[in-house]
Amino acid sequence: MLMEQKTSLTPYVVRFAWVYAAFSIAAIIIVSLLQMSSNTGLAIGILMASAIAAGQKFITDNKRVFLTGEKLRMASYSLLIVIFLSAILAIGVLGWAEVSVEAFLSEMMGAFSSRTILAISALIVLANFAALYVAYSFVLNMIYKSMVKRGEV
Repeated sequence: MLMEQKTSLTPYVVRFAWVYAAFSIAAIIIVSLLQMSSNTGLAIGILMASAIAAGQKFITDNKRVFLTGEKLRMASYSLLIVIFLSAILAIGVLGWAEVSVEAFLSEMMGAFSSRTILAISALIVLANFAALYVAYSFVLNMIYKSMVKRGEV
């Protein structure tokens, strides 16, 4: 029976957080400077790129992919980071646009019922978790196989 050494996920969670924050800030700046509209594809791309950056570092350090429990923990921790950083960035963008958080929330509550807002929020959280899990499992498995072929692992 193969014994797996317990690996701390902290450095990889921190790496995810830094990459996600940097890419998100860069995207906000680029989108606003070019006066483009942001979309879900951009957000999912940032999410998956951040997960892949953390996962590649894990593969390089540990010479393996995440175990099932590690994938679930990484996806969960990453999701919490996304929610936290998204709230901070949203407050920053509202402040930059000189819109108070209270006014924004009041307008949202006037336009949608609380059930609708809750349902949309739940769908967004589930979609983000699914994208993170796909990145930490299927995408990183393909990257790992490619790294093995090239002799990097």
